[in-house]
Order: sequence, then structure tokens, then C-alpha cells
Amino acid sequence: MGVSRGQFIKLERGERGLTERTIDLAAKAFEVTKAEVLGQSQGGNEGTADSPSAELVRVTQGSTIPVAGTVEAGTFREADDSNQDEPEFVPAEPDKRWPDARQVAFRVAGDSMNALKPVPILEGATLICVDYEDIADRHPLRNGMIVVVERAALGGQMREWSVKQLEVLDDRFVFHPRSTSQKHKPIVVTTDFEADDGMVVSVLAIVRGILNRITE
Repeated sequence: MGVSRGQFIKLERGERGLTERTIDLAAKAFEVTKAEVLGQSQGGNEGTADSPSAELVRVTQGSTIPVAGTVEAGTFREADDSNQDEPEFVPAEPDKRWPDARQVAFRVAGDSMNALKPVPILEGATLICVDYEDIADRHPLRNGMIVVVERAALGGQMREWSVKQLEVLDDRFVFHPRSTSQKHKPIVVTTDFEADDGMVVSVLAIVRGILNRITE
């Protein structure tokens, strides 16, 4: 499996932009302009529906961040399939280690990380994450990281988002599931950046917090 140098640490946000309907709903819910939903100033030209700021947020005290979608190992979805009629937001605080980095949340489906130690990641949990592109130049990939990984196929038309634990070896990166189920397999990416089998692997974000819902 091949990976390009740029895409390996780059969040491919253009494929995950908010729709015009979602932007309108968010603007009404929070009583702000559409420009503010997109993270741009009234007179600025930064941010569009396909821009980073459409789903990635710099967090201030007591603010919220959007749930970008679902991480589920082994499930490929269309890149523009959000499966949400209205935007979903969860509370977040500035990250203590990287307060300037943008944050985004993901909902967990499946059992691919239910045996992670010391804290398992269970189905239904919400992951609070830091955008990896914002910190890649000061925090290289290393052993033990819990990351959100994208595998993109068909030129980016189909993609899988999953959460994995990283192992860094001399000649490859191994993204491990930590599961009680044997059906989940590691994603192995070699350091031969010229190799290409049609699948592109990207590290989207680093998991910094896990929120679990209690069900009766």
C-alpha cells in the first residue's frame, strides 16, 4: 500500500466540506453569519464550504466543535455522504498541549478499539481530536499515538475513517486495531512512497479525549 508524502500528514478536507444547507442551519442555530460558521471574518476571503474551517474549529473556553462523521473500521462510504440532516456539535475546551490547533470530533461505531489499554474506545463514544496538519511540524508520528486514519479509494470517491494505534518501524508504519474481535486487521504503510495500489492513507487527527455515553 502506497502513500504520498504530502497526503500522509494532510487532512483532505476538500472532500468533507459542509453543505450549504448545513451551513445555513448552523448559522441560524448559533445566531451568527454563514461567514462566521466558515471561520472567516466579515471582510475576509478565507474559508468556503470546502475549506478547513468549515469543519475544524479553534477552540476557546466553553465553545463547541462539530462532529465530522463516524469512524468505523472496514466500512467505506461515499466521500460526500455526511449521513446528517443537521449539524451536530459537542462541547470542547482548548487543548492544553496545543491550544492553537483546530479540533474536530468523530463518533465511534464498531468494536475495533474496544480492547485499547488503559482506556478502551467503545461503540457510541465521541472522540475529541486535534487536526494533525496543525501540529505535524512539531509532533512527528511516533509509537503509541491514537489517531484517526483515512483510507481513500477510487480517486477519493470512497473512504474509510477508522481509529487506530500507531506503531512506527524502520521500514513501515503499522496502524493497529485493539479489539477483542479477530476480524479487524492492521493497516500497514511502507516507507516506499513511490508505491501505489490505488489506496491513499492519511492521518487526519490525533485523539485527545474520549467521551462515553451512559445508556440505561
